[in-house]
Amino acid sequence: MPDFSSGTLFYRAIDVVPVLTPELEKEIAALMDEARAGMLSALLQSPGGERFFLEPLLALAEGRPSESEILDKGYWGIRDGILPEGRRRELKALCEDFAGGGVSPGAAAALHPNWAFVEKSGQAFFDRPDRAGGDSAAEDSFRKARLKQSEAMEKLVESNIRLVVKLARRYGKLAPVEEMDLVQEGCEGLISAARRFDFHRGFRFSTYAVWWIRQAIVKSLMRSARLIRIPAHASMMKGEIGRARHRYLERHGCYPSEEELVDEVGITLDMLRAVHWSSIEPLSLDKALGEDSDSTVHDLIDSTRPGTGAVYDAMRRDLRERVDRALEKLDGRERMILMRKYGLDGGEPSTLAQIGRDLALSRERVRQLEARALDKLRKLGLLFPEDCDEIG
Repeated sequence: MPDFSSGTLFYRAIDVVPVLTPELEKEIAALMDEARAGMLSALLQSPGGERFFLEPLLALAEGRPSESEILDKGYWGIRDGILPEGRRRELKALCEDFAGGGVSPGAAAALHPNWAFVEKSGQAFFDRPDRAGGDSAAEDSFRKARLKQSEAMEKLVESNIRLVVKLARRYGKLAPVEEMDLVQEGCEGLISAARRFDFHRGFRFSTYAVWWIRQAIVKSLMRSARLIRIPAHASMMKGEIGRARHRYLERHGCYPSEEELVDEVGITLDMLRAVHWSSIEPLSLDKALGEDSDSTVHDLIDSTRPGTGAVYDAMRRDLRERVDRALEKLDGRERMILMRKYGLDGGEPSTLAQIGRDLALSRERVRQLEARALDKLRKLGLLFPEDCDEIG
């Protein structure tokens, strides 16, 4: 029986799309540059359009912060909305070339704007209600150039979907994720690459696009491959730590200690431990203990008596560690008062009067020091009094 699933139909559709030759690829990229220059020219020649487009650029060129995303932040090195001082003269010269309206494809490419933002904000500019009766010729030119760019980018994307499928199949073996889901994520990366591609640098589009496709697929795996999602940077750090451990093993013939691994990767010990604990997969209580066994992990936990069992021990151990870390933030007298008051030193809890006698302080003064210590811990978000009651 014929297979008419969506995946099969998709693969049949991309099989008939021809692969672009280097010459045809450059021709399509040149058409995109020409269309983008047409969008900028139409925007600059429209009443109010020059001010709309150039004002945020001039603000960046003068060193003022700008919330606009009109430029490619990676190319220009923009951080926190501020352009580096070494690039301001270059941007100011480009702005002077744009004054007056006409924009060549080379000048448009040299600006390295965020074309998705230019297209979206330009469309919003021409759709404003206060432009009723404005320059319709400039608006028509903008829409035609926008359509021309979309058609050229569509050809560039369609002819490279095979690359997306290849990478999706490779990474699909690493996690139980549907192949078509990875293809969809990879296509989003392919579209991002098409928007940023600059053929003037001399390399093929597939060489540039593979990084964007891989990044989109890997981020998708990070989001969906785990029961509890962890941040993408933590997953990347986990991979870097694993590679560093392997390099150390090859050089020295043994696995590194935590301190040696910290030096190898260049991170703090706390960060190393945080990445380690976040990467541990959760264990289901309903997981069977064996293939032919009806017993589960839950059966191993003694729940007949409160305050006993593995779960209670783990919770109490974690609470003890949190209390110890919190007490380290206090000075010696405050720490001693809390430990005596709640019995954290292993002895019986002491009254304020008993603590006062040992410290040669009044009962009221001990109470004030206790309140100050607990308030300090609350503000730091480290501990609450009920934690001390529970562990004491």
